[in-house]
Amino acid sequence: MLFSDWQRNGQVDLRISNDRQYYVFNGREQMWRMNPLSEYDEADGWPEMKLWGMGIASRDITGDGLPEVMLTSMGDQMLQINIGDGRMETALYSIGTFSTTPFIGDDGRPSTGWHAEFGDVNNDSLDDLFIAKGNVDQMPSNAIHDPNNLMIQQSDGTFREMADVAGVATTERSRGASVVDLNMDGKLDLIVVNRRAPIEIWQNVSTGVGNWFAVDLRQKGANTRAIGAFVEARLLDGRILTQEITLGGGHASGESGSLHFGVGKNDYIDLRITWPDGEVSDWQRLDVNAVYEIARGENIRIIEKGAE
Repeated sequence: MLFSDWQRNGQVDLRISNDRQYYVFNGREQMWRMNPLSEYDEADGWPEMKLWGMGIASRDITGDGLPEVMLTSMGDQMLQINIGDGRMETALYSIGTFSTTPFIGDDGRPSTGWHAEFGDVNNDSLDDLFIAKGNVDQMPSNAIHDPNNLMIQQSDGTFREMADVAGVATTERSRGASVVDLNMDGKLDLIVVNRRAPIEIWQNVSTGVGNWFAVDLRQKGANTRAIGAFVEARLLDGRILTQEITLGGGHASGESGSLHFGVGKNDYIDLRITWPDGEVSDWQRLDVNAVYEIARGENIRIIEKGAE
C-alpha cells in the first residue's frame, strides 16, 4: 500500500497492489479516495488492471512534478507513467523496466518481483531503479535462479540493466530492500533481505559519480517528519527534480530519513518545499555535497558535509 498525492491536488489517495489469486472475488489493482472514501473506476479514467501485485515504488522520473508508479509482480514489472488529469498509462515495453524474465542465466521462466525502489545511484540527476527478485519458494512455473535488477536510467529516459556490472545480481530468494546512503559519503548503498539466506549489504564504491545533496524535513505537530511534503530541486539547466515524502510502498520494507538527490555537475541547486498543508516555501539556494536539516520556520542547518 502507498499513500501519495499523485495528482498534486492536495488530496492524498491510497494505492493498493493486490496479489489477485488470494482474493475471493474480483481482486485487482486499486486506488482509493480517502475523503469521501470511494474507489477510482473506469469513469475516473482508472482502467481495471489485474496482476500478481507485490510492491509499489513512486518517483517522478519524467520531470513534470507528478510521481510515476512502479508495480512489481510475477511476470511483468509494470511502470505506469503519470500523464496528469488523474490518469496513468502503462509505459512502453521499450523503456526497459518490464524485466519479465531473468536477464542472465538460461532460465526463461517468468521473474517474480518484490521490493522496488528508485534512487540515483550514480548521482547523474536521473533516478535509477532496483528490484528485488526471487521465487516464492520452489514454484515451478517461475524462475528459480532469478537475479535482482539494477536498472540505470539513460539520458533518453530508458533504463539499462547493470546489476551484473555492479555485482548485485544475486539469485537468492530476495524480498525486501533499501537503497540508502549508509556511510554518508553521498553515494547510495544497498541492503537486500533474502528468504532462507543471509542479508546482503552492498557499499557503493563507484568512481566518477556526480554531485549530490540530501534533505531531512522537520515540522512541529503530529506529523513531525512532514510526510506528504514535496521537495523540488531546480538545476542550472532549468530541470526540476521532485521527490515526495510518502508513507508505505515497497514490499515488506520501509525507511524514514533524508531524501537523496543526485545533481550531476551542478555546484549548487535552488530548493523549494511544498509542506503537507500546501504551504509553499520560497526558492532557496544551497550548495551541493551536504545533508541539510530543514525545520519548518527555522534556518536551514547543515548536518553533514561531504567531500568537495
